[in-house]
Amino acid sequence: MVDIANQAKNNQHYIFYTIGYGIQTSGKEGFCERGHWGTNSAPLTAPAAADQGTTGDWSKNHAQGSDCWPKPACTESPGMTPTQALTAIASDPNKFKQAATPQQLQDVFGQIAADIESGTSRLANPAS
Repeated sequence: MVDIANQAKNNQHYIFYTIGYGIQTSGKEGFCERGHWGTNSAPLTAPAAADQGTTGDWSKNHAQGSDCWPKPACTESPGMTPTQALTAIASDPNKFKQAATPQQLQDVFGQIAADIESGTSRLANPAS
């Protein structure tokens, strides 16, 4: 996800805001996990030969990484925390906002709305 965001930021000049709400900092929820092929008990980093033609179809033998940590096939490489991932996806560190409570989350959305209203950024139609 970070690579895709960086490509859009650099090549298409998109501004990304990211919001961390209730981010965990320890245990399995304190690390980013990646999707994998196979089952959580026997994850694969690449599709099996029989699944080669299904890599674009997430419903075919592809699973999210949750409940698979800390197996190497399920952890991001390089390893990162959710906060690090969201900071990297944001256009710059100031575009990453954290909220621990519903009120803080409301305040964050207000800050982003004010930024859009001021003309610093705008909402984009993905089809445009």
